[in-house]
Amino acid sequence: MRVHTENFTVDDADALAGTQLDTLEEGGQLDIFILSTQADTLLTITGPNAEPLAVGVEVAQETRAPRPNDDIPLSLPVSTGGHYTVNIDIVTAATVQMLAIYRKAGVDF
Repeated sequence: MRVHTENFTVDDADALAGTQLDTLEEGGQLDIFILSTQADTLLTITGPNAEPLAVGVEVAQETRAPRPNDDIPLSLPVSTGGHYTVNIDIVTAATVQMLAIYRKAGVDF
């Protein structure tokens, strides 16, 4: 299992770039827990071949950090290995908190 957590106050076109989740192996699951202090923050995720997996998803508005035991993640199967792009679009000034977890099939679940 690999975990990345980060706070954002400006747009980020590639939130997983340069992290331990920069490149994912085939066969697993990527869970993204994300909260924003404003209701108009949007999330877009594309797969390794620029395939849209989630487009313009509204991020839940909360002032607390994501809680994996309580919150429902945006959960994506990783059927193709490679780089998954997570784009965070902060429309109104906000603090966005993201927790991303990658679980490799057969190892972590």
